[in-house]
Amino acid sequence: MTAPSATDTATTGGVRLLGPGDQHLLELLFRDDPVTHCLAAARVAEAGLSMESLGGYVLGYQVNDRLQSALLVSANLVPIAVDSMSGAEFVQHLSGRRRRASCIVGPQSEVATLWDGLSAAWGPARDIRLDQPVLVASAAPAVEPDQSVRRVTPAELDEVLPSFISMFTEEVGVSPIANGAEAAYRARVGEIIDMGASFARFDGRRLIFKAELGAVTPECCQIQGVWIHPDYRARGMSGAAMAAVVELAREHSETVSLYVNSYNRPALRAYHSSGFRKVGSFTSVLF
Repeated sequence: MTAPSATDTATTGGVRLLGPGDQHLLELLFRDDPVTHCLAAARVAEAGLSMESLGGYVLGYQVNDRLQSALLVSANLVPIAVDSMSGAEFVQHLSGRRRRASCIVGPQSEVATLWDGLSAAWGPARDIRLDQPVLVASAAPAVEPDQSVRRVTPAELDEVLPSFISMFTEEVGVSPIANGAEAAYRARVGEIIDMGASFARFDGRRLIFKAELGAVTPECCQIQGVWIHPDYRARGMSGAAMAAVVELAREHSETVSLYVNSYNRPALRAYHSSGFRKVGSFTSVLF
């Protein structure tokens, strides 16, 4: 992402561009709700607030010298404790600028505030997933964890990459390797595997289940990319596989979360059986 120009970074109202010296203030916001803010917190922890390393920037909304809300502006537009007042200020800042984000994702009310103000300038959306329950693994699983689920090794990158591509394409509706992005996507999958954050079950050499951690902080990690090979679906294996993923994920963070489309009833049943309970709801606006 191109760094904002001087005009882009000019503040409106209480909005200002956050820099490396503000990271501790932003971390205080993250601590208020580690599950909701897991995605943004993990990205900032990894890249800091340098626009070059972050691939974007973070806007802050300040009231009486206190950082009250923030907005991650990168490949995803992610609200952080945004209310109606800060949301209006963020919309004013962004509405005259070209959209770079491929998605707006976060708590329902916060995304609604942003999208209500930005839809005229940034629309139409390709898809709006209005209700995505946010779940936390807070109960004992009703099924025994599948001990065949294990971490993927770096040597298995070529074996698992097709399943990553298939899952992303099924879920998002576009291929992650389109328009010459194959090398970058392969590198990102390799990073996840190197972190020990990719989990799979194989039948011989055939991958039949996989999931990974899309965001990790000391307080919370977020599972994403859950996928079962089409030949193995509707066999009742996903609950036990997810229970095993939770056990492995807790080696990264004690709190394990995910979010899922409300219409995906089989997935919701599997997550419930593996100990997940609803704590909130997200909305995603896809472009």
